[in-house]
Amino acid sequence: MDGITFRKPKLLFDVVTGRLVAESGPPLWWALLSPQGKIQAEGLSTFADDAFWLDVDTGVAAAFFKRMRMYKLRAAVEIADLRASHAVGWSGMAPRERIIGTMAEAANWAPASDAYDRERIAAGIAELGADFAPDTLFPHDIGMDLLGGVDFKKGCYIGQKMVSRM
Repeated sequence: MDGITFRKPKLLFDVVTGRLVAESGPPLWWALLSPQGKIQAEGLSTFADDAFWLDVDTGVAAAFFKRMRMYKLRAAVEIADLRASHAVGWSGMAPRERIIGTMAEAANWAPASDAYDRERIAAGIAELGADFAPDTLFPHDIGMDLLGGVDFKKGCYIGQKMVSRM
């Protein structure tokens, strides 16, 4: 997983499926969709240090970052790609407790295990990369509508019309 941060979240709210809140708490699931409603990126978001921290699959991180910079255009938004300086890990409370730290901090973390995947699968959470490829599924196909990854009341986002029709 790779980390990307956003400051001034209006752009983020306008393009992802989930209702992201600017307060600390458990990670929130979201997806970035194509105009046809298929998942191009998905991940978890937390809020810390006055910014949204997004965790996306390594395989789509570069494309996600590029797409968000394209959507940004002239908006007063700060987007930072932290893949080179930060890492994402999981506490013993997977899949809900995510840890974000510098590469130096991550060097002291316990090695990855399959415990996270067991917990994630038991909770019914599909993950882009491990379980499906980008642009192949709709949010409903992986239960995002049932597990809080799609907010039907927040307003428009890319692909929203297709998701609402489904």
